[in-house]
Amino acid sequence: MLGIPDTSTFAGVRDYVIILTMLDNGIRPNELLQIRIQDIDFINNQIYVREEYSKTRHPRALPISRRVVSAFKKGIHARHEAWDDDAPILCSFSGYRLSSHNLQERFREYSDKLGVSITFGTYLL
Repeated sequence: MLGIPDTSTFAGVRDYVIILTMLDNGIRPNELLQIRIQDIDFINNQIYVREEYSKTRHPRALPISRRVVSAFKKGIHARHEAWDDDAPILCSFSGYRLSSHNLQERFREYSDKLGVSITFGTYLL
C-alpha cells in the first residue's frame, strides 16, 4: 500500500503520510486530517490531537516514529508556499481540509490498484 501513492506529487506525498501515520499509531482519520504544523513535536516525536477535533473531546499526544516525522517534514515541504501554518498539513490541493469522504475515495482507488478491499477499519489488520 505504501508504494502506491505517487510521491512526486503533493497528493501522493500527503496520502503516503496519511497511510504511514495511521499504520504507525492508529490515529483516527478525522483527527489526522486536522493536524496543523504546530501540532507536531518534531523533537519528541509526537502528534498532539487537540480537544476540539478529538473524537473523545480530550487532548492527547500520540507517539510517532522517526519515519513518520521524516514523512511529515516532506509533507510540509511539499505544501504550497501561500498556505499559512493554520492550514492542515494533510490538506486538499487547494489548501483546505480534506474530508474523510475524499480520503475514503483515495483509499478506494488504492484498493482497486491492489485488488484488495481496504477501508479505514480493515487496512490496519
